[in-house]
Amino acid sequence: MAGETKLTVELNKLLQMPYFWPRFICLSLVLAANDFARMFVKTAWLVPLIVVLVLSGVCFLVFEFFTLKKIKPQFKIKNYAIYLWLIFGLVCIISEIITNGIPLNSLLILIILPAFVIMGQEEGFFNFFLLSCALTILANITLGLCAYPFINNNFSLALASFVPVLLCALAWVLLNTGKFYTEMFVCLTCLIAELLYLSGASGGRTGFMTILITVFVFVLAIGIKFTAAKKHVTYKISSINFAIILCVVLLVSITVSAFIVLDDSSNIVESPSSIENLSTWEKFVTAFSNGNLFSNRGTIWKYTLSNVKLFGNGADFYSSAEILSPEQTSAHNTFLAVLGHFGIIAFVLFMVFCIYMLLLSVRYCIRSRRLYIFPFITLTAFYFAGITEDLIFMYNPRVFLLLFYAACAFLITYETKRKAEIKAKR
Repeated sequence: MAGETKLTVELNKLLQMPYFWPRFICLSLVLAANDFARMFVKTAWLVPLIVVLVLSGVCFLVFEFFTLKKIKPQFKIKNYAIYLWLIFGLVCIISEIITNGIPLNSLLILIILPAFVIMGQEEGFFNFFLLSCALTILANITLGLCAYPFINNNFSLALASFVPVLLCALAWVLLNTGKFYTEMFVCLTCLIAELLYLSGASGGRTGFMTILITVFVFVLAIGIKFTAAKKHVTYKISSINFAIILCVVLLVSITVSAFIVLDDSSNIVESPSSIENLSTWEKFVTAFSNGNLFSNRGTIWKYTLSNVKLFGNGADFYSSAEILSPEQTSAHNTFLAVLGHFGIIAFVLFMVFCIYMLLLSVRYCIRSRRLYIFPFITLTAFYFAGITEDLIFMYNPRVFLLLFYAACAFLITYETKRKAEIKAKR
């Protein structure tokens, strides 16, 4: 069948990549060990998991070096986005040097995206990356089923990060095959439902809501795509750009403002019940009964906005705050985390970059069929999860953040090639 032949061709291309199996196994181990290390952070499993993470990471980088040496990629990316990110990374480094002295996190911010752009010049790299994530999905689901109910916020967020990967596979089935694979469609749908169920059981409200919203946006995007193709509808890019910018600005500002207002106006009970080790629904009910539905996120964000500085407040901004409780050591918001830790300049650069990437992802959805949903749905999930969790200020690469970097690198690489082709035709 045409669809089966196409699937076989795609798989053969992946298998023919230099050092495929060593890189695939090592990267899969990196992603799985990274998730498990965050889940078992206070147990005896932490040390062996870190050993696996480091060794597999080193092995992957070694084989990746040999691969890049073989394909000889050139870093000739003349793209507004990469320059914007490099400036953002340098501002973060300056900020950490001024406030901290040791720019560990900002060095990761500066390096990882350009590294993904270089690796992304290898044909099939992003398919290879998504396939590595797929193996980690099975490892996470197995862990969740064996240790059910796994009560851990990190676990819920890890599960949410894999939903875009499964949705990419679902989009591939829907849009890129000559035959509708009922079995594959049912299997992928069941996996998404399993991630949603385990996320709810683990008690991570952000992860659970991110899965729901991401699936909803995916269905909406697929519906629009099919309708446009069937009715030959064309969209004005300028109108789409305006709508996206308006939506992002309104969503972030209204959400932050609403959480602050609700936290200020809520009546917290004198002896609140603990929400630890509860499922997602139980957490919502208990937090509402306590008069603290959003777990003081509004208080944290208000603290961030009242202590804004040009170059931020350093790595220990939240952990050293006297007005915050010992549990409130994070901004619980990706965008405000940048503002609190790195300052106003970094925040503006990061917001411009995020919006620009979203614009590119929508344009790519309109223009292309190949992997079309990957950048858009990944950025959507990352941004929604980032509204109530800090996904960027970290010292070990979370899968969610790596997917964000991969999606951005994909868009930068694609846009650069597209512009080069247009220029060559003139």
